[in-house]
Amino acid sequence: MSHHLGFAYVSAFSRAFRRYNGSTVGDHQAEARVTVRLLR
Repeated sequence: MSHHLGFAYVSAFSRAFRRYNGSTVGDHQAEARVTVRLLR
């Protein structure tokens, strides 16, 4: 996915994601899973 967004390396995407969102990709995914469970 990171290559489709213009990042040469996954690590570069991860750093940019953390800078922009204030959390890691893994944190974001975990939060999304909890939200989906709550909506069911």
